[in-house]
Amino acid sequence: MFLLKILKKLNFIRNILFFYFNIFQFWINHIKIIMNKNNYYYNIFIYKISFKKMSLSLIFLSILILIICLICLRQYLKGGVCKNKHDMTNKIIIITGPSNGLGKESAFDLLNHNAKVIFACRAEERTMKVINTLPENLRKNATFMKLDVSSFKSIINFVNEVKQKYDKIDILMNNAGAMPIKFDWTEDDYDSYFISLYLGPFLLSALLMNHMNKDGDAKIINLSSAMHLWPMIEKGDIQKYKNKDYMKAFYQNSAGSKLYNNTKLFIIYMTQYFAKFCEKNKLQIKNVCLHPGLVQSDFFAKINRSNILQSITRYILNFVLNLVSKNPV
Repeated sequence: MFLLKILKKLNFIRNILFFYFNIFQFWINHIKIIMNKNNYYYNIFIYKISFKKMSLSLIFLSILILIICLICLRQYLKGGVCKNKHDMTNKIIIITGPSNGLGKESAFDLLNHNAKVIFACRAEERTMKVINTLPENLRKNATFMKLDVSSFKSIINFVNEVKQKYDKIDILMNNAGAMPIKFDWTEDDYDSYFISLYLGPFLLSALLMNHMNKDGDAKIINLSSAMHLWPMIEKGDIQKYKNKDYMKAFYQNSAGSKLYNNTKLFIIYMTQYFAKFCEKNKLQIKNVCLHPGLVQSDFFAKINRSNILQSITRYILNFVLNLVSKNPV
């Protein structure tokens, strides 16, 4: 099957190259005709026709190359596709931020595999609307529990409630996240986006670790991003994140993109740390992180629409993303 796919791709490439060769041969033949004829008016007539055909061919060729480049870029950026069909009956899974986008579709897919899914989200009304769209046989396994991953107090309360309601947790999926848009200092003396993108998942994972399934198939899944490849970290930066004035200037200078890239790298470090911790303490918990691919979502929905520049940026980003990204469904 794999070999057949490769042969099909090679055949497609061969056809494209053959098409380009025909166009090139067309140009050469017409140039030869022009150079071999002695009649001046005939030469001018043929030259004009040839030039027009060559121009149209170049336009068509440019459009074709652009389409091929977009298809290749989409294939590269979209990442993998999960084809797991295992039955997950009696598995209890927590997903943070499942009210839309990737978290929502992940929850729906897991429910279709008979898992019990806890929708851990702060927006109860919006999340319940999502749950109520499910058919009855899936809705009975979906539970809303309030969680604000940008608040330490909310995380602690959530963990205590989980431990009271459930004997064990099989999978924790740290999915919640957003693009840092504006400076927002919290009662925990940290920026809200820094907590929700890194400190929150760290605390949640640490507090739930001793309540995970002891059968050897428990997992903590952390969503990172390919943006971790472009961090902007200086020595001592993470200590400065507790400084309110530094973080305020931080947003003014980088508009939050620097923080996003850095926290996605921190998530990878966190995963590695917990993996070593579990191995050292003989905890049978698999810690993994992943780049989900470029996915269409409302990731940029919180960009300030009243700001003309930010609004234009939002529409441009969404347009580009729709061209090269995959649908979460």
